[in-house]
Amino acid sequence: MNDSVWWSVNEEGKIDFNIIAYSERISIGILSIISSYGIIGLYLSLVLVISKFLRIILSGYSNRIMFEELPNVDKLLNLCNDIFTVREAKDFRLEEELFSKLMFIYRSPAHLIEWTKYQRLKTKTE
Repeated sequence: MNDSVWWSVNEEGKIDFNIIAYSERISIGILSIISSYGIIGLYLSLVLVISKFLRIILSGYSNRIMFEELPNVDKLLNLCNDIFTVREAKDFRLEEELFSKLMFIYRSPAHLIEWTKYQRLKTKTE
């Protein structure tokens, strides 16, 4: 190969070049606690925030599922319509009886299941 020089560096004069950098080691504000623990603190805080958010969303769902996931609510809807009709007719004793029946059904999970399950279709042989 050719030993030609493409460029060269020569020191012509000594120039002092100083860089002074100042960085604050402690961050100011809310994130100072998280940043002091580094990436592990950031990851841990992210996981905790997501878990808290999920807990808020799903809290009480086990109590609500009994009432929101009923298979067939036609009988209950008819009972509510009957209560509304009796109230319009101003038959308050019958309204109170029907309303107490509705409350009894909602307070008893066994009765709620019995009232909302799908009915089997009867065939001619039965």
